[in-house]
Amino acid sequence: MVTLYQVFLIIGGVYVLITLIFGGVFDFFNIDGDLGISFLGLFKPVIIMCFLLMVGGIGLFGEHKGFNSTIVLGVAIAIGSIVAYLIETFIFKALRKAENTSIRSQKELTGTKATVISPIIKNGFGTIAYVIEGNIYNAPAKAIKGERIEQGEEVVINKVENSIYYVTSLNIKEE
Repeated sequence: MVTLYQVFLIIGGVYVLITLIFGGVFDFFNIDGDLGISFLGLFKPVIIMCFLLMVGGIGLFGEHKGFNSTIVLGVAIAIGSIVAYLIETFIFKALRKAENTSIRSQKELTGTKATVISPIIKNGFGTIAYVIEGNIYNAPAKAIKGERIEQGEEVVINKVENSIYYVTSLNIKEE
């Protein structure tokens, strides 16, 4: 059983390290995709790996302390299942909900007023703040016409592409 626990621990730990490393690299280069295997859509690979990591760690601990192998296996599986369930419920479901909410709101933002909180430089970027359902959000912004827009000016969001908010100033400037 010790060998089985060691294999579970190693597989779970290596998967977690690989996803952390490659996830950071892919985020840095803005590459989307999933490194996981679908497992017929029943379980997420990261949840399975968390389960294996917990079973392996608890199993090795129990075996090292000299507890009954059957009890150790049962406790390890029970705790691994609980931890996997908690991670899915409180982390992944919350992240999916937040992602779906922000995606939906980005599509509906056309025409929303915002305030420039860091100047939008000519042909460059700045930051805007806008309020949706009582929540304040900040976002990178660029002027549609490429003009400079000063801090504190009010703008309207015209579109959102690649997480960049394209805006037009509401302040009328005389030339």
